[in-house]
Amino acid sequence: MSRSRYGLLAAALSATLLLLFLYSVAEVLLLLFIAVLFSLYLGAISGALERHLRVPRPAGVATALLLTTLGLVGLGFLIVPPVAQQTHELLQALPATLEQLEARLLTLARRSRIAAQLFGPLEEGESYVGNILQQIGSYFRNVVPYVFSGVQFLIHFVSVLVMGVYLALRPTLYRDGLVQLAPPSTASSSATSSPTSARPSAPGSSASSSP
Repeated sequence: MSRSRYGLLAAALSATLLLLFLYSVAEVLLLLFIAVLFSLYLGAISGALERHLRVPRPAGVATALLLTTLGLVGLGFLIVPPVAQQTHELLQALPATLEQLEARLLTLARRSRIAAQLFGPLEEGESYVGNILQQIGSYFRNVVPYVFSGVQFLIHFVSVLVMGVYLALRPTLYRDGLVQLAPPSTASSSATSSPTSARPSAPGSSASSSP
């Protein structure tokens, strides 16, 4: 009974440690999974070039990267100019819009005591729009962590790119290494090691051996 309890305790402890380990390396495993998918994408393009145009695999991977980069750049040229134009128009119209908003807020505060109490008193040199913008700016004071998260995203992007390229260039090397880490079962090899022992005896052999 004590041995079974110790066995259950060891199994529970091992499972807990395994879960903690997987939790600690979950981000790395996710990056590795994305890199494998990216390498499959690069391998598909380079394989097609290799089959149809006799292009070597390194040149095919480089061509796949170039085509992907050109596609992303073309997509950026389609999306970025309209967004930049709309942003420029918004910045040009923003001062007049803020002045109109300030005038409407002042009018509302003069007409309604509830609105005046809600907006709060104004000191000399202050404005309702300025106070609102200060409150909005206070919410963005924690923008530094987001900047660092952007740098971390860039590091992850470069890591996935490098791993994907290496996996696409030499897929058999990494596949063989993975197979060596988890070799197949030796049951089939032991079953096929002595094929002659499993052969049935020919009919009449026992009879011929006897006088």
